Amino acid sequence: MRYVYRHLILILVVVVVVGLAILPPEKKLKLDKDLAGGSTLVYQVDIRATDPPDTINRVRDLIARRLDPNNVMGIALVVQGSNRIEITMPLPNKRMKDLKAEFEDALAALGETNVTPERFDRLMALPAAERTPELAKLCVGDPERLAVFQKAAEAADLMVAERAKVTEALAQLEVRRAAAEQQLATVRSQNPDPALLKPFVDALDAISDEAFVLAGPAGKAAIAYQSAKKEALSSVLSAPEMRRVLELSDVDPKFQNASGSYDSVPSPRKRALERLKTAHPGAVAQIDRIVDKWTNYQKERSTLDDPADVRRLLKGAGVLDFRITVALGENAQEQELRKKLREGGPLAVQSGEARWFKLNKVETWFRSSDDSRRYEESPSNFFANMRYVVETFDGEPYMLCYDTPGMRLTQAEGNWAVTG
Repeated sequence: MRYVYRHLILILVVVVVVGLAILPPEKKLKLDKDLAGGSTLVYQVDIRATDPPDTINRVRDLIARRLDPNNVMGIALVVQGSNRIEITMPLPNKRMKDLKAEFEDALAALGETNVTPERFDRLMALPAAERTPELAKLCVGDPERLAVFQKAAEAADLMVAERAKVTEALAQLEVRRAAAEQQLATVRSQNPDPALLKPFVDALDAISDEAFVLAGPAGKAAIAYQSAKKEALSSVLSAPEMRRVLELSDVDPKFQNASGSYDSVPSPRKRALERLKTAHPGAVAQIDRIVDKWTNYQKERSTLDDPADVRRLLKGAGVLDFRITVALGENAQEQELRKKLREGGPLAVQSGEARWFKLNKVETWFRSSDDSRRYEESPSNFFANMRYVVETFDGEPYMLCYDTPGMRLTQAEGNWAVTG
């Protein structure tokens, strides 16, 4: 009987330990496609007779590393036949869906609060009774941002009031100025003697001085409004821009220094977030809230969200393009191309021989923490030391490359492959 109790106690201990190990079950237990539900995608691989016999298996391994490099997403890849790969993925659980919804809602709020300079001017031109509720919508409970927008509204009202005070007086001065200019022209046509013309010139200058003094308060009010407008617009941040930053790597690169130890530099995401906060000081609190939502969602994420994620991750996979870079000072239009990129982005640049291409992992160009520091100080100067033409748009680096036959190797050049 003594052994029976001992065995029961041992069994209970094992049950308790196992039970604790799987708590909470929504985090510790991962259901596969059969239990959680899921999706299946089948891809056909274009394999030629000259390809090695293990090509399909190598493609499967490459896709697995692209979709689930750490093997934590529960994605299964199975070779079917000689040229097909079946990809199955379980659906996310309820908690993961809820956390994603919270993140997406926080991100969507940026769209509701986004405002262009043109829309801002139209909003400030509304009567106060209509403008106040619109400002409340834009600021969505952010008292600091609301205070900045109200400050801009007060500056706009003052500018309108100052302009109204002098509109009629300035119109009268313009009539006097036109008459004085006509009188001066008549006298000059009859006798160009400077001494004779001086009283008329002095009268015209006096009218200009009077107009300058009269318009002074309105001009100062206009400058104050532009300053308040700039401050308010600094809090404007777009959802696509925020999502792009969050999807960057959060791993801090490490480089070996001269002493043999390792120095780390901020990850691409941390650097991008700092740029966002610097560019949008009025949106810092909102950025932090969205980052918190994203972090909570990523901690619970155990699979891809839907099949669209698979298609997005595999889009363009395996397609190689090669282009020769434009050397510093080699292209006569270099400065103009830089200016167009800064002002309108890569799509705004029209050139017959060169295009801007985004550098996706700029940290791979660093060899030390000093390189990271120099890049942060000036991306253009950092790459100029290597004779590359690089300029930034929206905080991202772009390199100028040739895009003409003979200076590139792309799909437009036909069916080619890398061998050996």
